[in-house]
Amino acid sequence: MPLRGYIRHAQLQAQFLEEHKAHKTSQRNLTSKAEKMAIKPITVEPITVPEGSGINFGAQISNVDIENLTGG
Repeated sequence: MPLRGYIRHAQLQAQFLEEHKAHKTSQRNLTSKAEKMAIKPITVEPITVPEGSGINFGAQISNVDIENLTGG
């Protein structure tokens, strides 16, 4: 193979390695974002009723965006 062929091969290999590295970084970023956006179970816990309060019901709901609920 002429010298020009070796040089071109090395250039293409370097380009491939850079693209592969960028792709792996992009995948890691997506994985990290997906982990942050993972669906967590909804938790419902009764509220603590203050002593002497006439209100004895209610719950604290976690891991749900109640302002953006949609019917399914």
